[in-house]
Parts: sequence; structure tokens; C-alpha cells
Amino acid sequence: MIVGVCDVSYSTNAFMANSFEELGHTVIKYNYRTRLKNLNGNVQELGKDFIYTLEHINEHTKIDLVIFCKTDSMPIDAMEEASKITNTFYWFMDPLTTAKIIMADMRAYVCRGASATCMEVVDFFKNCGQPNSFKINEGVDLEIYKNLYMDKTNDVLFVGSPTNERAKCIDFLVNNGISVKVFGQGWHGSYKAGHPIYNTDLAHEINKSKIVLNVSRTNSYSDRVTLSMACGAFVLTSDVPEIHNDFVEDMHLSLFNGPQDLYKKVSHFLAKDNCAEREGIAEAGSLLVRNRSSWERTCEHILEVACI
Repeated sequence: MIVGVCDVSYSTNAFMANSFEELGHTVIKYNYRTRLKNLNGNVQELGKDFIYTLEHINEHTKIDLVIFCKTDSMPIDAMEEASKITNTFYWFMDPLTTAKIIMADMRAYVCRGASATCMEVVDFFKNCGQPNSFKINEGVDLEIYKNLYMDKTNDVLFVGSPTNERAKCIDFLVNNGISVKVFGQGWHGSYKAGHPIYNTDLAHEINKSKIVLNVSRTNSYSDRVTLSMACGAFVLTSDVPEIHNDFVEDMHLSLFNGPQDLYKKVSHFLAKDNCAEREGIAEAGSLLVRNRSSWERTCEHILEVACI
């Protein structure tokens, strides 16, 4: 059973559910946010409804594993009760700041195991008393995110919501003659940003871009880094601690520190003389991601550490 958001097409939980099914598992989906809305936002009723659903299904079809995906509005006592009924696992993909806000450490603690996509959250879980905590990276749908060999009509692509740092970086590039195509909600009209894009639309824009820019908001990095790399794109991202746990600088992607360094790197990799270098890094990064980051491999890793 996946307790998450499986009823939104671009949700990572939907990709996870599909991959478990492709691996031959029957997946029961409990869409807790939709259920909470149907219960008029009553969190305690959500907990009762979930436990009732779990017990009722478990009477007829044995549930081997319940995966709680973030579940920020699920009562912790309901998660603890579920752990008395069957095997439970807490799957978390957000940064440490979010983990602290939603008490993700306590959610991990009441489950029988947990994972996070960045090591500082894994350590946060372990420090709260959950020894069965692991780093498991988010998967990529390799059928959607792949190299489509399209013409590179975008010099630089940025996809995401605005922050002060992101605006500073993009402004510095634009003010120095670099064209940046922006997608995301909340940008000022001067950025001429397109609406948020996902799945096929996102993959197409990535494929049309010489450089995909990622400006991290935390010590971790966006899943758009791996999605872009799976498409064979050259990724230029903020130099944050977590990136070094997964990739080698200037072998799989390139890193920058601040707007001026970003402009220097963009100018370098857009130059015709450096096209082969850019494409070589992109190819190596794509090979790495496609070999290790499919959703099927992520699901297999979860089952392995959950002892299923």
C-alpha cells in the first residue's frame, strides 16, 4: 500500500506506484490529501479512516508493506498504529528544513524503516532513534525522460519557482547577454516565464536546451537535475553538499558558486570551442543516471531495505 499522492499524473508517488506494479506487485493506493479534503480537512478523522481502510483490506488481502510518502498531514499515532498491523516504511524526498517543519523524524521513528534522498535527513532520522534509515534516491521515468535528439534552440533553461537567489542568477545572465528561458509559477512578468511544465512537456524543453540550470534552495538539489541528465542534457547546478554524494564535478555535471561564477561557466560552455566538452559531460551524466536511477531500481532498493 502506498500512502501518498498517486492521483496526480506528475506526482513522484504515481511513478513509484506504476513501477511497483511493473515489478509484479499489487499496489493499493491511499491518496491521503484527496481523502483529507473529502473529510473536510479533519486530520483526526483521516487517521481513523486510514486505519479502518488498512485493517479492512488486510483482513481479505494481506498487505506486506505500507509506504508512507511524506504524509505531512497523516497523524503520527495512525502511522504508529499501522506499524503494529504490518510492515511500514517512511519515504521522504524533501530537504532538512521541511523534515523539521513536519516532524518527519517522528514519522520515521514510528515506522519500521525509513529513507531520504539526502544524507543530512538520513542522519536526522538516525539521531531521532530510527537506525533503519537509508539514503535512497528518487527514481526517473526513463520512458519519458530520454534523449530525443532535438535541435538545441534554448541556450539556458530554468524550470522552477522564484527565489531571491534564483532571480539574482538569472538577472545576472540576462544583463550580460545570455538568453534564459524560464518556466514556473510566481515569476514577475519581465521574465516572460511560461507556466509550470511536467513530464513530456518538461522533457521536450530539456531536450531543446544547451544548458539546464538548477539553483538550489537548500543543501540538496531538485529532481530536475536527474530528470535533465536522463534526457542527455548538460546540467549546471549550485554547488551544494548533497550533489557531491551522487556526482563528480565536471564528469557528470558542472557546478557554480554565485551569479558571477555562473556567468563564467555558462559563457564557457556555450562557446563553440567548448561544445565537445559540454556534450561529453552530458553524455557521461546521462549514462550514470540511466544506469542507476530508474524507478524500478528505486522500488527494488526500498523492498530490499524493508526486507520484503
